[in-house]
Amino acid sequence: MLRLPPETKRQLEQRARKTRKKDENKRLCVILAKSEGMSHELIAQAHRISVETVYRYLAEYEKENKSDHDPKGGRDNSPKNYQVIFKKSPIFTLKIFENTLKKHTGLNTHAQV
Repeated sequence: MLRLPPETKRQLEQRARKTRKKDENKRLCVILAKSEGMSHELIAQAHRISVETVYRYLAEYEKENKSDHDPKGGRDNSPKNYQVIFKKSPIFTLKIFENTLKKHTGLNTHAQV
C-alpha cells in the first residue's frame, strides 16, 4: 500500500479536482486510489487503463514523485520569436521582411506603413 502524508494527499486531491488535463487527472486518481488500498487490478478497471499502466504510474510516482503527465507530442503552439517581435514592433518586422524578400528573390517592395 502506498502511504501518503495527509497534507500530500490533500494536495493531490486538490490538483485532481482542478486540473483540466484528463491524463494528469487519471494519474493523480491512480495514486490516490492506491493510497486508499485499492488493488492494481481494481484501479485499472475503474479508470479503464491497463494494469501495466497502473504499475508504471505508481513506479514513476514512487521513484520521482511524478504526478503530472508528460505533454503529448505534436505541434508546438507556443509563440515563435518572430511572432513576439512582430507584436512588439510590426513596422520594424515589415522592414526585415522587405529586405529578406529583396535579398532572396530580387523583388522590390514599396510597402506603405
